[in-house]
Amino acid sequence: MKPVNLESMFPELYQHALSLHGDIVVVAFAIVLIGVTLRFWRGMFGDVGEMLRGILTAAIIAIIIPLLPDWINQLQLLSHEYVQTIGASPDTTNERFAQILISESAGDPGSLGFWEIIWSDQTSIGEAFAYAIVHLASQCAWAIMWLFFIVQQALLIYAISLTPVFIAFFMLSSMRGVAGQFILGTLSVALWPLGWAIAGMLTDALMDMSVGAENTLWGNTQSFFFIIVLTIWIVYSTIKAPQLIYQLLTRGASAGAILFNGFVTSISQGGTYAAGAGVASHMLGSSAIGTTTSAIVGGAAGVLSGAVGHSSVLIPSAIGLGVSLATAKGSGASGADATRPNESSNYNTRAHELYQQSNGKAQNLTTGFNKKA
Repeated sequence: MKPVNLESMFPELYQHALSLHGDIVVVAFAIVLIGVTLRFWRGMFGDVGEMLRGILTAAIIAIIIPLLPDWINQLQLLSHEYVQTIGASPDTTNERFAQILISESAGDPGSLGFWEIIWSDQTSIGEAFAYAIVHLASQCAWAIMWLFFIVQQALLIYAISLTPVFIAFFMLSSMRGVAGQFILGTLSVALWPLGWAIAGMLTDALMDMSVGAENTLWGNTQSFFFIIVLTIWIVYSTIKAPQLIYQLLTRGASAGAILFNGFVTSISQGGTYAAGAGVASHMLGSSAIGTTTSAIVGGAAGVLSGAVGHSSVLIPSAIGLGVSLATAKGSGASGADATRPNESSNYNTRAHELYQQSNGKAQNLTTGFNKKA
């Protein structure tokens, strides 16, 4: 994704943010003045070092406040450009995967289209299928990155408008923690792309292990396994990367622990959602295709929910209900079969028929007893 200035994405919003930034400098100046006064007050009782630190802090704040908007903009530009330079962007995974599949003698894989790579003499049927899956995951990653890019630009613009006040909070001992959290949070948003660079190391390793595994102990089974893991990892890591940078800066957590623990959670939640959606669809009388579709969609929703740290038992049930209703409308029977209920799949209809039959028999018995009486 091409790096752009903050002003290019939302020009009007950026101008309003700069206007608010200029207006709120007055509030920041008042906070700095209060902080300097308190430092001088304590210095009058013998703590001359406190007075000097107060003056130095106020001078640094006065220098930083007007320069911080440009610094934030340049930082996000550098982070995007770095990811593009090292080729770790998730939306270009399909191009890097093609470079592994096709030898250098076939030309530049990046210049080849999707179908040229699929039908290339350099790729087998299995490799073409693997490239198609990775290509689909890469396109999903591109869409997710685009959404994160828009959110990042908006968050940084809003942060720029409030930076004078939070920078001035460093003058007050009781508010330094709040100011530090704000600065770290803003820096983590600007450095979101570095999370994709960190996750890209495992992406490249998975691509290497998924190609050319025919000579290993497990052969094609190993290749298929790593292709599935790679596909899930591309989508998962694209979503998880921004949270990774935030936790690294604010909590000092381990990057590997954050990524791998979340990945295992996403896989397990994807399996749970797939089973739940499939069972829900089957109980609602869906066909085999509808049940399978529900399981696939539910599994994908589980992986995405696990990546963002969300879990709900209603999601797989809702997916199963939606797919079963969609397949029920799209697969209606024709002719005489259209008026007949499907006894093998529609359990609710069958239960209603049994209830009517039993109710009719009970009424007949009651009528017979009344006649005898």
